[in-house]
Amino acid sequence: MTDSRITVGGAERIADTSKMYQDAFKDDPAFRYMLQHMSDGERYAYLYRYFTKLLKAAALNHGIFEEIEYFSSATVVLPPGKRLDNPLTLLPAGLASFLWEVGLRGCARMLFEFPSKTGAAKKKALKGHKRYWYLFSIATAPACEGRGLGSAMLKSIQARATKEGLPVWLESTTEKSMRVYLKNGFEVVDTIIFGKGNTAADGRAQSNGAGITLWAMVWWPPRDSELNK
Repeated sequence: MTDSRITVGGAERIADTSKMYQDAFKDDPAFRYMLQHMSDGERYAYLYRYFTKLLKAAALNHGIFEEIEYFSSATVVLPPGKRLDNPLTLLPAGLASFLWEVGLRGCARMLFEFPSKTGAAKKKALKGHKRYWYLFSIATAPACEGRGLGSAMLKSIQARATKEGLPVWLESTTEKSMRVYLKNGFEVVDTIIFGKGNTAADGRAQSNGAGITLWAMVWWPPRDSELNK
């Protein structure tokens, strides 16, 4: 019998979540762009280790790990005031090794270009609200897509944010996922281009390429909830 309950945990879920993400994000344009120096096979093999470090950083910053149906779909969300790039947790999470594993260009894209561009969009779109929930990652196993699991996970996060009267922020890396978020009440507040002139839309290196697109999105709680409690 399928267990369709959403369960909540923390660092003990890093391995299972990373394994599912490895398959779910293997062709994602953003990760292909971040790891552009790797072949498709090399990138896929590396993604598990890549996610374990990112998710360890999330766990060290009190990230909440949710899953449904034995990791058929999973999310990692950071509470208000918590950041994945917290300098105090970069070394304990093992992120320093990224310099050797993804190279200077990959590190620059991940640690500087991405936060700079998304941070500017966030500052503009959140209209002065400094407290928000950050949906760092959400994915559904490829074999389980089309069953509404992702939408169920989003509703869980929205319910959590509604209790505090706070918005939820995310960045969508594909048009397909962006449309799922739209159907669940999120709105696109900015469209961000990375790698214009040297990267194709799928994240591969390409001269004069259009670059990859990220959709910055926000969900606002019902009007009768109290923003910034």
